[in-house]
Amino acid sequence: MKHGQKIYKSGIYYVIGSIVCIAIMRTINGTFACKTVTCTIDPRIHQEVAKDIENHINGQTSNIAKTIASAYKTYPWIKSIHYNYITPYSVNFSIMAHDPYIRCNDTIYMTADGLLIPQSIYTKDFYTDLYTIHIPSCVCTTSISSSLCTFITSIPDAFFDRFTMHWHDEHLVLLSDKQKSTCTLLIDPDNPSFDTITTIADNIDTFMQKNIKNIHTTIDCRFAEQIIVYDAIRGNHDKGSV
Repeated sequence: MKHGQKIYKSGIYYVIGSIVCIAIMRTINGTFACKTVTCTIDPRIHQEVAKDIENHINGQTSNIAKTIASAYKTYPWIKSIHYNYITPYSVNFSIMAHDPYIRCNDTIYMTADGLLIPQSIYTKDFYTDLYTIHIPSCVCTTSISSSLCTFITSIPDAFFDRFTMHWHDEHLVLLSDKQKSTCTLLIDPDNPSFDTITTIADNIDTFMQKNIKNIHTTIDCRFAEQIIVYDAIRGNHDKGSV
């Protein structure tokens, strides 16, 4: 074997060995000494927010696991972060946001898991047709109770089309009829009985005929096999069955 060939092969082995060593070290401690860090960010995320994420990740480029953990902690509405090496010294992070399920109070999105996300996180072009539920401001932290989440995700679409919904507390939700502005239904979110509510909604005129001169009629549907119709002016009430 010629001397030149030995040197050539030795060089190849050295390069391969170096790459393997780098890969092993990265696997062991997750470090990455990269000259170039790029981010592919969910296009639904607002441009200014996306830039902030990119700056945050560029400032954490010493350990992959810690970088990802820091991003999740700083931006809890991030659903997933994946990374891959473009070259030995260039890494790309791919970031996706959670999918909003419903709008709360016109300013916040809620996911199907109950995570609350400021609407400003997303661009205005997305989710303009989401249904809305109104909840107390004290509930709007970072997540909601499991009972509220269960209730919201179980509501048929037809109810959002028919009613404006106001969550009062874990025992009371108010449904304001969009077709009959002078009528409100009270329901128990723990036992909403949507079939019963639908029957009542389809026969609202029957309940309102008794109180036609009143400003507002409230139909309480929270009780088993019985509804109560309240007179908004005189404070009278009638009982009926469904």
